[in-house]
Amino acid sequence: MFLEFPNLPFVTSDSRLEKSPRTASTLARSIHLASFVYRTGSDAELRLAEEEERDFSNARWSKKRSLARGWVNALYAEARVGDVVVVPGPGHRKMADGSWKLFPTLIGEIVGETERWAGAPYPYSQGRLLTRRVRWIPDAHEGQLSPRLALALRTQNALVRLPAGELEQVLGAAFKNVVLKNETLARFLTSNPEFHSYENYHFLSFIQATCAAFRSAEQRSELVGNSIFEIAGSMERDSEYVVEQDANIHSPGYSTLKVLFPDTGSRRAKNLPLIIACLFALAASPEASPFDADGSPNVNVSNSESPELDPCDPEFGLEKDVRDTLDAIGYDRWVNEWCPTARSAQENDGFEALPTVE
Repeated sequence: MFLEFPNLPFVTSDSRLEKSPRTASTLARSIHLASFVYRTGSDAELRLAEEEERDFSNARWSKKRSLARGWVNALYAEARVGDVVVVPGPGHRKMADGSWKLFPTLIGEIVGETERWAGAPYPYSQGRLLTRRVRWIPDAHEGQLSPRLALALRTQNALVRLPAGELEQVLGAAFKNVVLKNETLARFLTSNPEFHSYENYHFLSFIQATCAAFRSAEQRSELVGNSIFEIAGSMERDSEYVVEQDANIHSPGYSTLKVLFPDTGSRRAKNLPLIIACLFALAASPEASPFDADGSPNVNVSNSESPELDPCDPEFGLEKDVRDTLDAIGYDRWVNEWCPTARSAQENDGFEALPTVE
């Protein structure tokens, strides 16, 4: 991604654009040349050469140049590798054949430092543009964002910082299952256009009963109850072992499970949304066999999006948590209660977990 300011000096965290007379001249030249660099007519190169000879040494600071300086520093000097960017699409546009096509909002992750765009296609090659490499998330789209956030993206500014409170939606749309410093999110999709959040008792029962099983595993206590609905009903409100649920009803819609945990104190339930996602994927897959011949949990968990976050690492402990929760449920309850409930949630409400079973 890039800003259409041609011929900028190289800008990084170590070489920002300072507010000086020289920077004012640099930006004045760049903004002026932007209207000539991308022309493709027969006299385009001649006209560009003429405009490059203009003297901007007396340029002064204006609101437009101050805004441009902020945008340039934000993208090339302040944005870090790993930051998430959201680029609003132009919406529906009429095509040459008269049909309408939706150009969606793009969500991606910055993966490179500032670089000069070598090998840029014509006419962008004329501008010697600065750019940042971005890994775009192919299945993230604006329909997964709230109307308020989608509206906030429509601005005259080239670059804006989104409120921190919107981070969950963007990360959920881009990465689905997310581990933050003090929060864990797991997203479930539903393709059922008739879905209503108050009708999905199979899904909610699976969630609550899995929370109860994890609590039993953590407290080394017996999981009481045979029916998954009975077990789900045993979870008291506001327990640290109960996850929150947000629903966004589109087609497809989604439900996000999340748990917040403090910097200090208990972090035992930090993996619960991911545990539920893993077990739902297993339970909804007829071919999955998460128990061995002796009835012991036999599951391996891997992270395909961020390999540096190892599910087996004791600090993370997701694989152990999944196995311990399965152990608390037991083979018979798993086969007779968990699997039918997950498949009912899948068949009736269209719910699908993002983890894949191999």
